[in-house]
Amino acid sequence: MIHIILGTKAQLIKMAPIMAELQKRKIKYNFIFTGQHQETIDKILKNFNLKNPDYILYSGKDITGIFQMGFWIIKILVKTKKEKNKIFKGDKRGIILIHGDTFSTLLGALMGKIASLKVGHIESGLRSFNIFNPFPEELIRLGTFNLSDFYFCSSDWAKDNLKKYNGIKINTKSNTLFDSLN
Repeated sequence: MIHIILGTKAQLIKMAPIMAELQKRKIKYNFIFTGQHQETIDKILKNFNLKNPDYILYSGKDITGIFQMGFWIIKILVKTKKEKNKIFKGDKRGIILIHGDTFSTLLGALMGKIASLKVGHIESGLRSFNIFNPFPEELIRLGTFNLSDFYFCSSDWAKDNLKKYNGIKINTKSNTLFDSLN
C-alpha cells in the first residue's frame, strides 16, 4: 500500500497532483495528516478534489514554536509506536511517501522506520550545503536522506547532490514516480 504523510499547506499543494493521479488510476492510498498546519487544509483538499485524510495524527493549533514542535514530534512518535497497525492499516510491505524538508517530512520518515516500511522522499536532493541556511531545513534534509530508501529528485542538480552525499545510488531507469511504484 502507498501511505502519504503530509502536514503543511505547501506539502499538500505540491503533492496534490500525485494524489489526484493515484485517485484517477484508482490506486488506493492511505493519507496520513500530521496536523502541522491545520488552517486551510480542508479548502485545499476541496480545491484539488482530494479525499480527506484517512488518519489525523494531531488536531489543534498550527505548530509554530520550537518547544511546541518538540512535544508534537514526541507525541506523534509515541502514538505511531502504539498505533502503527491502525495508522498504517496493518501494512507490512508498503511505501511511505514524504515530501520536502519540513518537520512533517522528517517525522514521516521516522514513522516509516518505526513501522518497518520503505520510505520514498519526493523533492529529494535539494541542498544548500550550509547547515545554518536554511535552518532547520538543511538538517531535516540530511536526516531525511539517511532514513529514506527511495529518492525522487526534481532535477539533475538534485540527483548529483544525492550522489555526492554518502554515495546514494540513483535509479536512472525510472523516469517518474509512477514508473517506480508500478
